[in-house]
Amino acid sequence: MENEISGIQGVLAGAPWLTAAADGKVGWALQQDFAEAAAAVLVGEGHENTIYELSGKPLTQEELAAALGEILGKEVLVQQVDAAAYSEIMAGAGVPDFVVPILIEIQKSIRVGSLDVESKDFEKLLGHPATPINEALRQIVDGLKQNS
Repeated sequence: MENEISGIQGVLAGAPWLTAAADGKVGWALQQDFAEAAAAVLVGEGHENTIYELSGKPLTQEELAAALGEILGKEVLVQQVDAAAYSEIMAGAGVPDFVVPILIEIQKSIRVGSLDVESKDFEKLLGHPATPINEALRQIVDGLKQNS
């Protein structure tokens, strides 16, 4: 979830939620959830040769923006653009040239469904699902407000 902080900061500054991911879904989760799952594997028994798919509930960009809007108490507009426009906007925002193609590939991966993974592995490892999206967003927004 923390990899969306720059987008959240943009929304806080009045910008729309920008995406080139169309209706692709992502199973966002907090770094804390991933860290706790990793710790459970490291200190637990029986994880040898096991692959875990760690994913929150898959959501579209529109669903994420709507959840963010609930936290902020305002509508968050979603601006869907194509890859070329996304690249141009990122470059114009000061994203380093070598990073822009990486961001484009991430958006493409979301768009084609590569990050649409539904998994119960957080529950298996932690005894509970990943932090719900509204709570995760609230934590991030609160942290951003405290640091500004």
